[in-house]
Amino acid sequence: MSFATIYAVFLAFALDAFILSSANFIVTVIEFTVMGLVLNADIVSPYVVFSGVVATNIYLCYANFQNRCTEVKGFILHYWQRESQNTSIDQDTIPTKLLWFICDRVFPIENEICLMFRNMALIVTFLFIVLSSIIFFGDTFNISAVVSTIAIFATGTISGWLKIV
Repeated sequence: MSFATIYAVFLAFALDAFILSSANFIVTVIEFTVMGLVLNADIVSPYVVFSGVVATNIYLCYANFQNRCTEVKGFILHYWQRESQNTSIDQDTIPTKLLWFICDRVFPIENEICLMFRNMALIVTFLFIVLSSIIFFGDTFNISAVVSTIAIFATGTISGWLKIV
């Protein structure tokens, strides 16, 4: 056997051992994380709900922005089909120059993106203040974790009720 063959076999075993030990480490970390979350559910549950509410509200901000852009593209396409009288195969395609002309003049994308980020920042700030106040009052007045979790969830859905997003 040559040196290259022995070296290749050694590298294969070393790589295999590394992958197995890495996988074992990852599984162990996940096990301890789940165990810690279960044992400290009273402490962790408001933060988990807060994370879920923040993620949902940020997604709703983005979905609202995307729906507005889709509506504008639909209006442009409808007008283009009516006015162009074009009988080509690509009748359902908006010309790029027309789209950017309208987006620059009528529906400025940059402003809409800034408004979306502003809404996201306001919602995250509001939810963080709510989380802080509920946690501080919960510690002061010995409110249970279930009530704190429900309060955080309820205040997180206020923005959806008021159509702030």
